Amino acid sequence: MGIYLHVKWNRWSNRFHLFIINSSSRTLLKGQNQHNSHSHILEPKSNRGSDPSTYETFGLCNGIPLRIHNDPLKELHGATRAQEDWSKFVAPVVNYKGGLGAQYSFIRVTVPECLPERLEILSYANESAFLYDDAMEKIDLKKTNQDDEELLDVFRSRVLDQSLSGKPRGEKQIQSQILSEMMAIDHVRAMTTMKAWGTFIQQAATPQRVEHFMTLKDYLPYRIIDAGEMIWFGTVTFGMALTIPDEELGICRKLVMPAFAVLSLTNDLFSWEKELKAAKQSGLSHVINAIWVIMQESSVAEEEAKRICEAQIKEYVVMALEAVQTSKNDPNISKDVKTYVEATLYSCSGNLVWSDVRGLSRHLWDVPYLQLTGALEALSIAEFIYLALAGLVKLSVLLFYRRIFSVAWLTIHFINISIAFTALAYTTFLFVTIFECIPVRKS
Repeated sequence: MGIYLHVKWNRWSNRFHLFIINSSSRTLLKGQNQHNSHSHILEPKSNRGSDPSTYETFGLCNGIPLRIHNDPLKELHGATRAQEDWSKFVAPVVNYKGGLGAQYSFIRVTVPECLPERLEILSYANESAFLYDDAMEKIDLKKTNQDDEELLDVFRSRVLDQSLSGKPRGEKQIQSQILSEMMAIDHVRAMTTMKAWGTFIQQAATPQRVEHFMTLKDYLPYRIIDAGEMIWFGTVTFGMALTIPDEELGICRKLVMPAFAVLSLTNDLFSWEKELKAAKQSGLSHVINAIWVIMQESSVAEEEAKRICEAQIKEYVVMALEAVQTSKNDPNISKDVKTYVEATLYSCSGNLVWSDVRGLSRHLWDVPYLQLTGALEALSIAEFIYLALAGLVKLSVLLFYRRIFSVAWLTIHFINISIAFTALAYTTFLFVTIFECIPVRKS
């Protein structure tokens, strides 16, 4: 494994921050592995295969290899910049787990073939979407107030409006920043992407969100929309510079439906405990989650419902693999549609692995960027205290020795030298550590 050390200056906290990025193995998956059982339309350019021993798929994505983008820094830059801007324009980012991860960050594994020059803005947009989604989850769509309506309106009819007249909402300023940067890279696809994202908001912000679903057949089409089908359409097509012809939109959506079913059910499987807890705290009698729907439809307990959900994921994985082959063998389907269909396949394995690692213990890489300042300040203070205490402990032992060996003059002489050396050394270490950066606040 490779270790990247990256230092970034935070202009809002006036501090340098150190990031340790642990890249996954560069070993490519071999041809005999079952994960490479289908031929590829995509040619690896910006990504590499990831060693299967470094992640777990629980047998849910057999046949779909995990790929990861080669650049470990651009997603970091985009995501941290989004958190900075959200804290500046909207609200402080607190107790938030975004898309960054130790080995597997969200965009790098779900859009591994993203063009390098588009990775940072895509990460910025995705992290902003995560933050926006957190805010959306707090809205009761049956009882919206003026502030809620203004939040929803940011991506409704005004999605392509870059004007910032008057005093715009912070979310609108961020959305305008996203559109501006994307249009500077690719004007046409930026417009298509923002329209797709606006469509998602319009579809998601409906009272249907609070309805009960009693069968998986009824629930899944809703969940595919709610999980971000249109968001992902815009993200992948812009990131990979793809153009889906209008006349092929229907067949394209049909081909990727199994992959989006995998994404939706995977999200439900991994978020079940969190959503169940939230529903109980809100006093709701139902949970908008496939596990709950399966429990009601099949009259089974939670563990059995999870097993059924896993079986459904595996079935849709098979269908998604077949869809890739179908698109590849159809001469009437354009190359960009074929590429998009296969790209959604790799999103499935990436989303699964990312969802798994995000459920583990909280590492440095998982601490929200804007909380790192406080954490590093505490670490610095702890370092100062440690040096002082270490020196004092050694001095106390030496003083104890001097009392014991008070008769032996030569021994006392060496102990006194040791006391002087220890006091001088640890005082020097302490001051060097405190003043390693000038001014001190930048340490």
